[in-house]
Amino acid sequence: MVIRNRLISLLIRIGLFITGLYFSISLFDGSRPAWELFSYGHVMSMLLLLISIGAEIISNLIDLRHGIHGMSAGIYMPIYLGVTFYCLFSGLVGIFSDNFILCQDSKMLLFMIVLIVIPLIDWLLLCEKGSVGWSAGFNYAFGPLFYWVFAIIRPLVFVDNRFSNGTMYPFSYFNPTGETFLPACLIAGGVVIGGGFLIVFLNKLLAGQYRRDKDLS
Repeated sequence: MVIRNRLISLLIRIGLFITGLYFSISLFDGSRPAWELFSYGHVMSMLLLLISIGAEIISNLIDLRHGIHGMSAGIYMPIYLGVTFYCLFSGLVGIFSDNFILCQDSKMLLFMIVLIVIPLIDWLLLCEKGSVGWSAGFNYAFGPLFYWVFAIIRPLVFVDNRFSNGTMYPFSYFNPTGETFLPACLIAGGVVIGGGFLIVFLNKLLAGQYRRDKDLS
């Protein structure tokens, strides 16, 4: 189901933007330095999400000149679907990471739940479907790959900055000398590539591209 009312879509997006911004600001309470927060993939994903929804709000406002009835304008769908994938991936990885579940960081856990819910609402209720090609599923892997490289190189540049877990890495499996590094690389690579194609498939499925017309006569 896609909401075909531009005014309602605009109000929902403004609500999603405010919600994401509120939970993002709530993280900066002094318990962690700002550099650490911005070094987490899920915080980076939220920043991309807020920029994307902000652009959608602007497009939505401009589109109101056509009246309130009809599907609202957004941003280039292959880009937004990629941002949605990054949010879902980084949110789920963060929820099940050793940093937050074992340490029972409820504020960060709530942030990651919001990171998952906001793009799902926007994608499922407000965005067009079916306009993203299969090649995007492979291209979406470059975002997590960039972050993986960033997390490994960062300690070589900022040698004195340690995370709250006491290491130089946001998560233990980013440590190249650790026992979990190679298995994590293989698993993450498979999940990222598979997940990219899966979200493209779901986008096409929601558009009804695989619906078979039945002869009722």
